[in-house]
Amino acid sequence: MGRGLGFDLGTSAVKAVRLALSGGSVRVKAALCVDRPAAGDADKSAPPPLPPDLARELKRAGAAGAGVLGVSGSDVLLKYVSVPPVPPWKLRMLMDYEIRENAGPGMTDVCGDYRKLRLPGDLAREEFALTAVARQDALASAFGAARGVGVRARCAVPGAVALFNAFRRSSSFMPGETTLLLEIGAHACEIAIQRDGDLYFARSAPGGGAQFTAAIDRIFKIGPERAESYKCKRARLLPPDEREGAEPQQKLLDEALRKIAENLFKNARGSIMFCRMQAKLPELGIDRVVLSGGGARLAGLREFLEERLEAPVGYLAFDTLDTDALDAEATALFREQPTAQAVPLGLALAEADPEAFRLELVPESIAKRRAFWGRTVYALLAGACAAGLCAAWTLSAARERRDARERHDALKAKRAAYGAQTREYEKRKEALDALRGHVNLYRTPGRANIALLEFVRLLREKTPDGVTVTGLALPLAAGAAAEANVRVTLGGVANAAKVPDVFATLKRFAAEIERSPRVIEATPTSPSGTSWTCVVTLRSGVIAAASEPEPPAPKPGSAAAAGTAAPAAGLPPAETAPKREGE
Repeated sequence: MGRGLGFDLGTSAVKAVRLALSGGSVRVKAALCVDRPAAGDADKSAPPPLPPDLARELKRAGAAGAGVLGVSGSDVLLKYVSVPPVPPWKLRMLMDYEIRENAGPGMTDVCGDYRKLRLPGDLAREEFALTAVARQDALASAFGAARGVGVRARCAVPGAVALFNAFRRSSSFMPGETTLLLEIGAHACEIAIQRDGDLYFARSAPGGGAQFTAAIDRIFKIGPERAESYKCKRARLLPPDEREGAEPQQKLLDEALRKIAENLFKNARGSIMFCRMQAKLPELGIDRVVLSGGGARLAGLREFLEERLEAPVGYLAFDTLDTDALDAEATALFREQPTAQAVPLGLALAEADPEAFRLELVPESIAKRRAFWGRTVYALLAGACAAGLCAAWTLSAARERRDARERHDALKAKRAAYGAQTREYEKRKEALDALRGHVNLYRTPGRANIALLEFVRLLREKTPDGVTVTGLALPLAAGAAAEANVRVTLGGVANAAKVPDVFATLKRFAAEIERSPRVIEATPTSPSGTSWTCVVTLRSGVIAAASEPEPPAPKPGSAAAAGTAAPAAGLPPAETAPKREGE
């Protein structure tokens, strides 16, 4: 958000505006207008003094501080310079020469600034720049006078440029339009021509509202103050239909006012012709004329200029300004005299608006002093600060190095302790792995035996008559998981008299034992004569008891009883004892 403060030290009043710029919104935060006392009889050519209590008034209104100062009239010269397309560094050299050597008659000790103009045409052959040149003594005197009443001027900006900047942010601006801006001050006029937000021409011209006041005083002999009041309230330029029937004194006043208005018209028309010639725009036309300043309030002046310039004439308006932060007195300035605030508003915008047109004038003595403080003194202070920072950094680096060494030693000690703990951990891990291996050696056969014992009981119950189990093989690999399934191979013989179809009997036997939750799969192979084999996959571990009822014990003397009868102590018979491969 840009902020700006503008001071217009006019010959009749001092105006100040403080504003803040946020995006497209302009918020006026403070405004002040203080009349300047009349000049003494001893030296009427000298400008009137500044109000002695101006510093207190500025502080009361919230408009004190550093800002941009306005300059106008004979104190500043604005002129066109035509140059070929050159690099920026060469353009700077040309403009410095133009400002120093070709300022004009009576302009010897000067300072200035320049800005390139964006004019239509062939920029490959020619470019235009607007230069502002001011006398060093007059500019230094204005800076000193402002400083004497507490106004700190960062730079000075021509009033015509400030008028253009204010118009760009006003509600009177219309895109695509060519506009003549005419600010009628007390003793000078500011004239600018713009098109679609680009400045084409700017100048200061003599004349102003004080001439109207002097003409009224010369005719009525009523004094300057009453003449000023008469101008604002009763004076007007008579239209042609009223001029014939007017009183002689009114006709005389109308002629005097019309002569001054004619000079304003000539200034405006001369500016248009000069812009056409210098900018090489012979077809340049004016779509509208916008008036501002206290002198523009004379009744009938707008109609007179509209007739003479043959273009619509209106007043500068600031309807889009945000004035909610102002007090009643400051709000009245923009409500009752909005056109009179154009220049101080434009000066503040020159500081706040990054897109504003800038021509900044600073006396060489002040510029050198600022350069000294901005370069030499600040460089020394910066060097001292840098040396202090280097010393502080050195001490800090030494302290950090010491702390880092201590942290390094502590980390080395922790690393050594961690290494010892790691070795101890590895030893304990090896011991646990060995113990886990031993546990698995005991655990795996034990879980397999549970399955085998239940399977042997199942064989006693399910083996059909005429079928005898002669062997049971259990392959047990070393290190097998305790949860792995148990694969058992059964072998036996069948009684041909009792079992005519051995393979069909074996299939029914396999299907019968697969009904047990212990058996996963039973696969008989084709018998060789009366010898048969069957591969059975068992679930290891403990399984909940089946819900089916306990089958009856085999009858004594049956084949199942003969083949699976267990000896005392509940051990399986020799022919059904499980055999491990390799035994």
